[in-house]
Amino acid sequence: MKDDGKSTPGKGSLRRIWALVRKETLQVVRDPSSLVVAFILPAILLTLFGFGVSFDATRVRVGLVVEDPTPETSLFVASLANTRRTDARLVRASAPLALS
Repeated sequence: MKDDGKSTPGKGSLRRIWALVRKETLQVVRDPSSLVVAFILPAILLTLFGFGVSFDATRVRVGLVVEDPTPETSLFVASLANTRRTDARLVRASAPLALS
């Protein structure tokens, strides 16, 4: 059986990957500014997001509307109010809420 490259799909795809790697390497050598885009800018962004942006919630304002005040709802509001991350406020509903 003659080996024409069509009978083994892995051999042809390896050659294509190698050609793509070679082409991209030559492109980077020809245009050094692509190194800035590929390596320097992501490093700057990682530094900014690592040190400058904080996703920690410190004070989350929570409003609780209670239509029927029970001891359980009072305990729930107290448990939210006693945490350092939430600022819970209790509002008693005077009119029924319209559901849309």
